[in-house]
Amino acid sequence: MPHVSLIIIASVLAFLCIYFSLSASLSGALLGFVWASSMGYWYTAWQLNSNILNQNVLIEGRVTSISPAETAKTQDENATFVHQAIRFNIQINKLGKQHLRHSPQVRLSWYRSDYLPKQGQSFRLLVNLKAPSGLANPHTFHYQTWLASKNIVATGYVIDSNSNQVLDEQLSFRQQSIDAMRKIELPHSSWLQALSFGYRGELSDQDWELLQKSGTAHLFAISGLHVGIVFGYCLFFVSKPLAISSALLGFRQYQIGKASAAVAAVLCLVYAYLAGFEIPVLRAILALLFWTYLLITGSHWRLPAVLLYLITSFFILFPFSILGVSFWFSFIAVLSIWLFVWRFMPSSSLTFWKKVKYTVYLQIWLCVITMPLTLYVFGQLPVFALFANLLLVPWVSFVLVPLCLLGTFSMIMGLPCSFYTLIFKLADDAMELTLLIMRQTVETSDAFAIERFYLGSLSLSIMVVALILCLLPFWRYKKRLIVFCMCVLIVRSQTHPFLHPTLVIFDVGQGSSALLRFKNAQMKELAWLFDTGASFPSGFSMAEAVILPTLQHHQISTLELIFLSHLDNDHAGGMTALRRQTIINHVLSPQNMCSTDALDPRQLKQVGMQLQVLWPLSPEDGQENNHSCVITLEINGTRILFAGDIEREAEQALLKIYKESGSLKSDILIAPHHGSRTSSTDDFVTAVSPRYVVFSAGHPNRWGFPHDEVVQRYQRLDSQIFHTGKQGAVEFVFAPNKTKVQTYREHGYNRWYFKAPN
Repeated sequence: MPHVSLIIIASVLAFLCIYFSLSASLSGALLGFVWASSMGYWYTAWQLNSNILNQNVLIEGRVTSISPAETAKTQDENATFVHQAIRFNIQINKLGKQHLRHSPQVRLSWYRSDYLPKQGQSFRLLVNLKAPSGLANPHTFHYQTWLASKNIVATGYVIDSNSNQVLDEQLSFRQQSIDAMRKIELPHSSWLQALSFGYRGELSDQDWELLQKSGTAHLFAISGLHVGIVFGYCLFFVSKPLAISSALLGFRQYQIGKASAAVAAVLCLVYAYLAGFEIPVLRAILALLFWTYLLITGSHWRLPAVLLYLITSFFILFPFSILGVSFWFSFIAVLSIWLFVWRFMPSSSLTFWKKVKYTVYLQIWLCVITMPLTLYVFGQLPVFALFANLLLVPWVSFVLVPLCLLGTFSMIMGLPCSFYTLIFKLADDAMELTLLIMRQTVETSDAFAIERFYLGSLSLSIMVVALILCLLPFWRYKKRLIVFCMCVLIVRSQTHPFLHPTLVIFDVGQGSSALLRFKNAQMKELAWLFDTGASFPSGFSMAEAVILPTLQHHQISTLELIFLSHLDNDHAGGMTALRRQTIINHVLSPQNMCSTDALDPRQLKQVGMQLQVLWPLSPEDGQENNHSCVITLEINGTRILFAGDIEREAEQALLKIYKESGSLKSDILIAPHHGSRTSSTDDFVTAVSPRYVVFSAGHPNRWGFPHDEVVQRYQRLDSQIFHTGKQGAVEFVFAPNKTKVQTYREHGYNRWYFKAPN
């Protein structure tokens, strides 16, 4: 974050620019800088006092998130629920004995809960809170950034205690409406909840994959499109009754349009409430209210001025929303629509079919203009999404959304259950056809084997420039510039940035995983994986969250080797997910002594690599820490020692065998057992004498890894210490006779809201 003095100087300069009526652009830029910089300090000030973190504390607050559907866990435990961990957001108004002036929001997990916290309920809970944090790896989802964008200041878990109790069981109207809809047995209830109430918490991983691959995620996230549809229908159905009423009461007819717009805007506010007042909905509502104001007052603003005022308002009211991808998709979509309408202004005398044709062209343009951002964010391009959207946008707009709206408003207005049940069943049938089109789109895309490919920031910028140039009016060098941009883009797409062998030690929390990428003598890229990280009963897997996105980004579909140091969950838990989604040629583990018989030492030597397995000396079942495979790998003169989870006994055995030969001496050490005091004995540390030590451990973790005395042993040798939990993924690039090292939090994604907690 900028220093406070810099913010003060910018504030003074902005005041002088305004006072002396200097450049408006300069004044706006300075004020924007001041506001954006202040947000960082305000967000820091909103954090909870560090004294109450990482310890048990009693809180009182109101649940702000929608709960999942209730399901009994077992026949003899009817009071508990199937969810291993219920996750919910709660707004705290009392912390310990202190009543808070503001109500910070925290995200909690509740294991083996007898309650199912629902939106609107108030609870007293004994919790353990920690500062917001998340895994820090390239090409993966940034949970910590997501927390900041939602203004969640802490995470934690509920402790089983007699102090836990419900203070107020009153549910929010939105929660009651969703619960009422769940009572109707609908095969596609989770999808209809997304369209009716903006709640997507019951969509499965397969559903999310379908949305991403079909390019239709925007249709099931309530935003400007849905608010516009609601406004249009409300305007249509409100204007006629108002016209009749005004004729009977003697009001002037020219007021009907303004009154209809005002009533429709109010109904849209009701819809926004049912959708949870999410940020994308609020952005759409703000734009709608601004347009309604211009209509009622008869003001005439130029469209660029309207866009500028709206963007400024969004930035002031929702400053952290720019951290989310949805903001940029919305911004680009609105800007591209404005650019299209400006370039191809529709005539007021268009026939119906010409309007349809114009709308199709606009949809094609939207798909094309958002293509670079889709590539950048997801690493893949759903080519057939254009056809899916051409079919589904009108279908969702004119059939599915109206049915969901009719069912929802019928339900909340207290109409007979049989009526809105019939409406929702019709919507469910319409959803079946929607899913059929989406699945067919994905199957067609898979049949054409459209691969993922790397798109950097420069390529993204070039593609955006080329697309905008296509839409601009003709000028002398337009075609040449477009051809030049496309040529540069093609060259860059064929040029992969990977040059030297690269080892990335992932941040996988309390576990271990590392990926080595290198090219063999035939310049074919190969990948070795050292451990897979953990998997959990909830279904979450480090392999799916961290390793697979990285492999997909680098277009790696085959792992030549997987080394499993041993078979504990934190080292081998991701094997099931990897076997399901990648091709694995060889797996080395203590069960086969990590035997490298399948490797050709001559081929490794040709690319400057040498591999040696030091431990175990005989096949082991891999269930104990001291069964861990210990491997040394030399790349371009740099030696790396993978020590697994070995402890004091295995270290002493290794010293007896290899101390004289110096085989343990290494430049890089993946610290044994995550930095436990049961490992890294003085003699072992001295024998290895590493330049770099990497502790693969979560931060914070309940074991306190790495222990301070262990860290001090390496520091006495002037080793450079890295801790994945604090610094994120650690990357080593092995150029000939030179090793470059960088960490993700400090070099890859250095943001003030992405720092590791103290």
